[in-house]
Amino acid sequence: MHDTFTAGTYAPYLFISVNDNNDLTSLETLDDYGRRIFIHEYTYFLQSISGSMGHSFIWNTFDRSRQLIAFLQKEAGNAIHIPINNDVNEEQRLFRRAMRTLRGDNYLEEPMEDATTRVQNVNFCKDKSFEELNPGHNNYFLNLQLVDEKGNECNYIFGDTAISETMAYLLERTFFETDVPANFPYLSCQQVGEYLETDILKNDEWLFALCDVALVSNFPGNAFYRILQNMHQHDFQPTNGESIIDYGLAFMNKLGWDVWTGFEQNLQGVQQVVQHLFSDPVFADTVTWFSHVMQTGFDTRRKYPYIFLEFFRSKPAFSGVWTTVYHLFGTPEVHNSLEQRFFQPPAALKHLKNTIEPLFFLSLREIHNTLVKGNRECGLLDCCARHGVAVDHRCKESPWERASDDKLCPYAFLWMYFDLAGKQVVIED
Repeated sequence: MHDTFTAGTYAPYLFISVNDNNDLTSLETLDDYGRRIFIHEYTYFLQSISGSMGHSFIWNTFDRSRQLIAFLQKEAGNAIHIPINNDVNEEQRLFRRAMRTLRGDNYLEEPMEDATTRVQNVNFCKDKSFEELNPGHNNYFLNLQLVDEKGNECNYIFGDTAISETMAYLLERTFFETDVPANFPYLSCQQVGEYLETDILKNDEWLFALCDVALVSNFPGNAFYRILQNMHQHDFQPTNGESIIDYGLAFMNKLGWDVWTGFEQNLQGVQQVVQHLFSDPVFADTVTWFSHVMQTGFDTRRKYPYIFLEFFRSKPAFSGVWTTVYHLFGTPEVHNSLEQRFFQPPAALKHLKNTIEPLFFLSLREIHNTLVKGNRECGLLDCCARHGVAVDHRCKESPWERASDDKLCPYAFLWMYFDLAGKQVVIED
């Protein structure tokens, strides 16, 4: 049996990587292994475009590149020292650390024994980076104090990652025979339920619904725990997943959490930063696609709060509400392990399929990794080679040099577009 839990990735540049050699252009012809991977990663895509936390994370990711590029465009001199080490990048590191806390922890660190680790206590804590960015905020993060049978202890920030991974695992398990995953993060939500001694999370549909409604909040870990705790304290007995979603939205409203206003602000922020970065007409259809997907994610979540619950119930996979969701959102850029590409826009934008180019966003990621991490190799090298774009030694050593070529690869095109081509790149040790 294959382990699908490490067989794919999702990136907030609207990109899925599937570690499988099969052709992805027809989901109906994929074997069960390929379908399982796709479903797992496609769930992250849906969470990302239809949840407030997802919009916030995408906004932060793109804006980090925007600010660094703006600094380089204004900076006097003809040299770019990479990785960038200045006040602008330090501020972005602060944002990155704060977002990492919002997302929460992933796997357990050594020497914790995952199979026997349990929650022994829960407390709310503040985050230094988040507080520095938002002085006086009243938002707290959920810290799980864990212990295993050997007496090892650790702290675990329960956030967006634990909730997203739980949902992806539940969807995969609903449709396919699936390997038993690690408790953390895939079953960490159930661990929280065991700590509270509630039976609510023993029902997969109810657990899925609670995860789903928590993602409407900017603080999913906090929301998940407090909604569950309140249901347990008031002996609330759900009748179905819809009753969980209704309860969660009403509870957050009573707390004074204006989740829809915060969500809409994140939507506006992410749309504005992408329009700023890609303002040239050459990007128009790609930006239209991006904005449409994000707006549709918000509108769908607001108007049809149960749609992903219905998605969860639709069997077999890729039938029923799956078709509706697929038509609404299409897919992000998808690559298999052979770097074959697949992309399907929403049905409303099918007329733009040939003029939408998601690789511009992946190229921005590569430039970001050059500037922030000092990466010298472009991660799109194999993809370009597969699809007829000429590659050479510079793609591994200095892809920015390609901005002077007559025919530009996506990385080189953006490097030139952002007015970085006239500067000398200095690699710092």
